[in-house]
Amino acid sequence: MSKSQVHQGSVSTAWIHIQTTVASQDDARRLAKCLVEARLAACVQIQPGVESVYWWQGKIEQELEWVLVIKTHASLWESLLDWFDEHHPYDCPQMIALPLTRVAPSFEAWLKEQILDSPDEDPTSVKGGSNNG
Repeated sequence: MSKSQVHQGSVSTAWIHIQTTVASQDDARRLAKCLVEARLAACVQIQPGVESVYWWQGKIEQELEWVLVIKTHASLWESLLDWFDEHHPYDCPQMIALPLTRVAPSFEAWLKEQILDSPDEDPTSVKGGSNNG
C-alpha cells in the first residue's frame, strides 16, 4: 500500500470508536471476544492499567481499570447499548462514542468485511449484528 492510499482517508461519520472500562483483564477479554463474535465490533483493543477517579454512591472512588476501544458502525450503537445492558459487569458503564471522521480506504474495507454480511453491503443497512455472545 502506498503512503498516498493511507493518507487518502474517506470522510465519514459512519464508523465510530466506542470506549468503555472494566475492572479486570478477564472481563475485558470476555467482552471483547463476545463483541467480535457477535459482529457488533470489527475490533476491540484492550488497554490495561488506567487509573480512574470518580464519584460513586456519594464518595470518591479510585480504581485501576481496563479500557476497551471498540471499532464499529454507528448504526450498531443502540444494539451495543442493549448488549452492554445485559453483559457489562458495571451498573453504570461508561459508553462513549466518537465518530471516525477519516478512515483509510483499506481499513474501511476491512471494517465492512468484519461487520457486514457482504463487503459490498451499504453500511447504513446494518441491522445490529447477531445474537451470539
